[in-house]
Amino acid sequence: MRIAILADVPWPTGAAGSVRVRRWAEELSRAGWEVTVIPIGNYGSNDAADVDQEFDTATKARFTSKFGVLGPGGWSSLTRIAEALRLAKPDWILCYGRRVSTMAACVARRPRGTRIAVDVSEHPAITLWERGHRSLVGWDHWLGARYLLRQADAVFAITPNLAAACQPWTRAPITVVLGMTNSVPIVFSAATRIPHKFGYFGSWHAKDAPAFVIRMAARMLMNDPGATFETVGFIPQKILAALVDSGLDSPRTVHHGAVSDEQLAGVLSSWALALMPRSDAKSARFAFPNRAADLLGCSVPVVVRESVGIASLGADSGVILVPSDDAEGAADMASSILSDQSRLAEFQSAARRGAERNLCATQAIEQAISIMRQARLETIE
Repeated sequence: MRIAILADVPWPTGAAGSVRVRRWAEELSRAGWEVTVIPIGNYGSNDAADVDQEFDTATKARFTSKFGVLGPGGWSSLTRIAEALRLAKPDWILCYGRRVSTMAACVARRPRGTRIAVDVSEHPAITLWERGHRSLVGWDHWLGARYLLRQADAVFAITPNLAAACQPWTRAPITVVLGMTNSVPIVFSAATRIPHKFGYFGSWHAKDAPAFVIRMAARMLMNDPGATFETVGFIPQKILAALVDSGLDSPRTVHHGAVSDEQLAGVLSSWALALMPRSDAKSARFAFPNRAADLLGCSVPVVVRESVGIASLGADSGVILVPSDDAEGAADMASSILSDQSRLAEFQSAARRGAERNLCATQAIEQAISIMRQARLETIE
């Protein structure tokens, strides 16, 4: 079987999108599929050689950078994509990314008989529409998203909430595929775990998450004199000042800044618990953040608010739900778990099981391959 992946993601970064596409390419190639990755957008034109080498060595997939870098080239760019698809002779085209209008135009010019799969992990035209922010959705993106989903023979969504949002748009079966967003390998070493250490690995730019995290962390340090707090990632100056004002610059706190993927696994594996109280209920309920995948992959339980998309995984996957509007109450709940080593160990074991069950790329792709093979057989019959 041959498949072409139309991918609108940053290259060759470790962002969730490029990681997910890489997982698709790796696992499909491992399963014996002939994979061609066709990038769409202005991303990575200067990194084409690096990406070519990365995909050649890691995935055995062809990366058609000479065809795929779409800018303001209009129909000439679409013609190059159509030519790439013609040369790839795919049985399936998998669409992933934000430029749904461009992908819809490419799909419309696909070779006859080619099946369409859509990975709805990063389609703001759908998520914005479902959140009620319809004025922010360009008509071309809305039409593009609707066309793709109506043409789809298989749809994969990253959370159950997003799958439900897509259901009215398509007649194809929708499968929730949670895995493939973690940028660090799934590791289960508890040797470096430090009791009473908790951390935050998330965005400081979200609407109200920074203030919620700061209030939670300060309260948890006050509740437990033996607790320590760490952060990973760049912290804006304004947030850094708020951390200092809240006393989160003491010897009991460490701010690591940006770290490599290799260092990240070591840092996260030392945490007993992680805070991830995403903001804005309307947007967060569709998301499965790659940072949460990294944490669960290191068997670190995550504390999230009830409105967040990954809340549906539940306690048996290492997800701890706290009140959405009470930072102090959420901190007290998290502190009670952090100080109860027996209960904490149960959550850590659950995080490990949840990662094995939900984040294993091989398992997720096997499920997707089964669906695509069955759809192909039905076409042949």
